[in-house]
Amino acid sequence: MLEDLFTLLRIPSISAKPEHAPDMQVCAERWQKLLLAAGADKTMILPTTGNPVVYAEKIVDPSAKTVLVYAHYDVMPAEPLEK
Repeated sequence: MLEDLFTLLRIPSISAKPEHAPDMQVCAERWQKLLLAAGADKTMILPTTGNPVVYAEKIVDPSAKTVLVYAHYDVMPAEPLEK
């Protein structure tokens, strides 16, 4: 589990910096793999005008209520370092 976390931490997914747009795609792809490994039935990376959206679903019982989890997979820039 820690190694999975470390693989994410190594990706400089800094969405506020345009030069990291390719890293955002790499991070989305990593999340997709992790979600599938965790048991998701289906995953998709959806392109947007900004950063890609990662979608996953796990249907245990089609008649059960839906639970939505929303989270960010980007990080804030370290600068300004003095703050």
